[in-house]
Amino acid sequence: MNRKIRYAVVGLGHIAQTAVLPAFKHAENSQLAALVTGNREKNRELSERYGVNAYNYEDLEEAFEKEQVDAAYIATPNILDREHTERAARAGVHVLCEKTDGQHAGRLRSHDARSRGEQCETDDCLSPALQ
Repeated sequence: MNRKIRYAVVGLGHIAQTAVLPAFKHAENSQLAALVTGNREKNRELSERYGVNAYNYEDLEEAFEKEQVDAAYIATPNILDREHTERAARAGVHVLCEKTDGQHAGRLRSHDARSRGEQCETDDCLSPALQ
């Protein structure tokens, strides 16, 4: 059998708890490796419920490294999703962000460029993979 994809859920609000985590329980090709949130009480409670370690937002990269995370589902509030998406990409983790970038046409390009350590303020730094 192939190795399972180890994923972290970053942001543990209502959607993550009622839809994402229950749905991922049924995925045969992946396993929950870490939980990340800004609420220590929620960390304790959900860590016990799901049997994985929980981390605070400031320890995001540590969580990815210690738990050998392959992919991150970013479910943080709008104000935090960009930061966590970029941090995950820089850490070499595949990213699934539940937010759409429809309101900010250049954000995806910026996420991609910043994950490669480039400065990007325009559409000119679009990755060849995204062209």
